Amino acid sequence: MSSQTLPAASVVTTQLGTVGNVTPTPNFYQFDAALPAPFAVTAGVKYWFSAVSIQTSGSSAFYWTSGSGSDPAAVSIEPPEDRFRIFFDLAFSLFAVSPNAFQLKYFNTNYGSGQIIVSNAGSMSTGSNFADDSSGTICANFYTFDPNEEMQTCCSCPVTPNGLSSLNVNEDILAQNLIVNSSSAITVKVLFTSKAGQNAGGVCDPTKASALNLAAGGLAWGTNLRGVTFQGSPPSTVNVVTETNFSKAELSAAELSKLTTYCQYIRILGSQVSGICKSCAAGARGAIGQ
Repeated sequence: MSSQTLPAASVVTTQLGTVGNVTPTPNFYQFDAALPAPFAVTAGVKYWFSAVSIQTSGSSAFYWTSGSGSDPAAVSIEPPEDRFRIFFDLAFSLFAVSPNAFQLKYFNTNYGSGQIIVSNAGSMSTGSNFADDSSGTICANFYTFDPNEEMQTCCSCPVTPNGLSSLNVNEDILAQNLIVNSSSAITVKVLFTSKAGQNAGGVCDPTKASALNLAAGGLAWGTNLRGVTFQGSPPSTVNVVTETNFSKAELSAAELSKLTTYCQYIRILGSQVSGICKSCAAGARGAIGQ
């Protein structure tokens, strides 16, 4: 436990309303303030913040604390401080999300198949036994969307620290699409989670990703083929390979819920066959032209 004391002048207080059916009627406020000292957080851990204000005289003061396990509607006036207390389990909470846990990239297959390569920097490894990679193994959870925002496939594969795995866009993803006539352009999202913290440490499962098991250390690259036309008589067109990192993105609670829920849906609609992309293969395969 830790605490920081902020001067009243540094806290912006906004009254949002009142809480009914309580005498005396308490006011409901929103507080905004920047912490004066750094606050170190650990990925996958939920933190609580409590705004506390106690005055020794005058009207009832405001006191709000996390009330885990309490009746969320419980309120009371507590002498001798004459302070108002209200419990809400969702007050002032946040999840610490691992940086780079959520990444994405688009692929265009008009000129051939692209490749997805993933690795693991070992950021989640713990303990002193360097030969034991179990704690540092992460799951690369893939979710693919067509341009109409429809999820087509999802799958997951384990990646050990310093390991290297890859997926072929045409063979491992588009060939397994829920819709047979697949688009030539897709968005691939990858969500890295701790294998030990996902699905009770069992098989990597893209429907089991959550804010509590997001992992650091996941790296992803993608190769695409492009048609480039050179001016001449006659003009000539050749296919060239581009390779870039997946782009890091912020993960919202709504998007996380969408990814895991949609993945469950397409598993049902695809009868556990279509809609599930193939697992990663070892190594880093290159792009394949048509």
